[in-house]
This record gives sequence, structure tokens and C-alpha cells, in this order.
Amino acid sequence: MSWWDYGNWIVFVSKRPVVANNFQAGADDAAKFFVASDEEAAFEIAKKRGVRYVITDEEMGLKIEENYIQGKFTAIVSIAGYNTKTMKAEEILEVYNKSIYHRLHIENATNLAHFKLIKDFEKVKIFQVTS
Repeated sequence: MSWWDYGNWIVFVSKRPVVANNFQAGADDAAKFFVASDEEAAFEIAKKRGVRYVITDEEMGLKIEENYIQGKFTAIVSIAGYNTKTMKAEEILEVYNKSIYHRLHIENATNLAHFKLIKDFEKVKIFQVTS
């Protein structure tokens, strides 16, 4: 599991199937996974899709510069079904801070029962899905 724009790279490097690829197939499930505020909801998506590993990248997150939010997370929120055009920056930030992406990539899966950090390349992290 990763964001769709890494899909073909993951297939090429790992020779493993992905949830979302560069044609955006599976992007809905990937978006719902990464914005999930509940670990169990994220785990259910991972189980449904047969996910064994999750790859995150710092570019998937948010950057706040001069009261302006940047980063792929805004697109992830939008594809997950939120209307980001009507959301205030604070609301997007609230979704971000509660998201499974944040709990994985920023908090290194601390206090998560179903996800374990197995490799940290600083900008890119790999997590194993555990039962």
C-alpha cells in the first residue's frame, strides 16, 4: 500500500502487486486508508486488499508555509471523499494530525497494534502489516 504515484515503481522494484498504481486504479482505497483516523478502519482496508507492507514518503504529508498548506495529503483527502474546496486549512490539518498516515510516517507507528516500522530511510518508511 502506498500512494498511487509510487505504484509502478513499487511493482518494478519489488515485483509485488500494489493497491494503487500510476493509472490511479485503487486510489480510492489508498486515500481512505491514509486518511483513516481509526487504526481498525485502516487495518480493515489493508486486510480487504491483502496488504502486507505500507510505504510512506514525506511528500505524501503536509507542509505549512506562511499560512499556506502544501503537499499531497490535500489530494489524498479529496480523493478520500472530503470536499477540500470548502474546508479551512485548520480542518485539513485536523484530518492530517489524526490520520493513519501521520501515525505511521510522523509517529513511526508508535502505539499501533497492526503496523510495525521495519525500515526507515528518513524520507521513505516501510511498515509491515501485522495481525
